[in-house]
Amino acid sequence: MLFELGGKRKRLIQVIYALLAMLMAGSLIFLGIGTGAGGILGGLGQNSSSSGGQFTQQADDLDKKLLAQPNNPKYLISLFRARYNAANSIVQSTSGGSVNTDAVQQYQEAVDAWDRYIKTGPKPPDANGAGLAANAFFTLAQNSAGGNDARNQAISAAQAQKIVADTRPAVGPLSTYAIYAYFAGDFAAGDTAAAKVESISSGTKRKAAKKQLDDIRKQAKQFEKQLTAFNKSQAKGATGASGATQLQNPLSGGTLGGP
Repeated sequence: MLFELGGKRKRLIQVIYALLAMLMAGSLIFLGIGTGAGGILGGLGQNSSSSGGQFTQQADDLDKKLLAQPNNPKYLISLFRARYNAANSIVQSTSGGSVNTDAVQQYQEAVDAWDRYIKTGPKPPDANGAGLAANAFFTLAQNSAGGNDARNQAISAAQAQKIVADTRPAVGPLSTYAIYAYFAGDFAAGDTAAAKVESISSGTKRKAAKKQLDDIRKQAKQFEKQLTAFNKSQAKGATGASGATQLQNPLSGGTLGGP
């Protein structure tokens, strides 16, 4: 997460994570992000309880079925959705819609089920489920203990969102994919998706989309540089050099020991 740095560098990383928080709040509506299964906050469960009880019960029942058929793709995608809805129901019940530890656990179990589902080689993969999986992975990136874990979750988010963008190559899914790809460190893929967004947009929307994605790309590049610098400093610390850097979680305000 955020380096304990001073001056402009610290402010830059704060801006990056403020941007990520903004994305999670669905602020890029003009790009079509944040609406529908391919958006950042798509697929929230409805009529859910504060504990996610009905969904966790569904998940528990599916876990029992999977003991006999561990590679059943139908059960696995249903398990993913049940865990995802359980997580969302917990988030919706909290003050301000915050992601607490119970929700994080459910999101993690959801993406574990998604990974198992993908390993079965579904042809084609469930595109709606992929959009929800991308949301879950990126939520976990937002709530990661450190920069490297956040990067790994962003990589998984981009992989899931690519399924959506390939299936529905519209502005929203492609824009979301570009953002996830940038923060995953895959700038070539992000640039390709951003160029497609520009090509299918028109007028003022094209200019706005290009500017916003360009800005996000620049900030992702800075995040990349900061994460690389942090990892180098950690490597030096492991060999006895002084000055190992702590990371600060900008979402909680706490100081964490590393990625």
